[in-house]
Amino acid sequence: MIRAARLTILSIACLVAQQAQAIVTVSLCGVSTAGVAFGSYDPSSAVDTTGLGSITFGCLASGLGTLTYTITISAGNGTFLDRQMKAGTTRISYNLYQDSNRTILWGDGTGGSSIYNESLSIVVAGLFSKNYTVYGKIPALQLKPAGSYTDSVTVTVTF
Repeated sequence: MIRAARLTILSIACLVAQQAQAIVTVSLCGVSTAGVAFGSYDPSSAVDTTGLGSITFGCLASGLGTLTYTITISAGNGTFLDRQMKAGTTRISYNLYQDSNRTILWGDGTGGSSIYNESLSIVVAGLFSKNYTVYGKIPALQLKPAGSYTDSVTVTVTF
């Protein structure tokens, strides 16, 4: 009898949680970014060059429940395993990561990359904004000429 009562309570709790997700209304969303700033790269250094950037996602939301969304970053020039910045026809390898250890490759879930998954509890109506750090790394010892190397990637938020 006690087991049946516990199972019933769990079933009700799950049903309420599912209904709460369905009553969140989202409108007027936006994404802004700050590019990864690597600074100067020394091609003779045996130390990787690192940098930080950011993604900010915000929405006007109301209701009671959970807002679930994903953030992906395109491969830009190159592939997810080997993104490339260019200066004219010369390329230098780099990559973007979700973590400060630079082990979780930020992409779209293909080619060895991972999607960033997020769930936020919405309990009042209003504007919310969340900032995400993008961790960049240029591997050491790429013997390339001096220049201004750039790449463009696309950030996509899906909810």
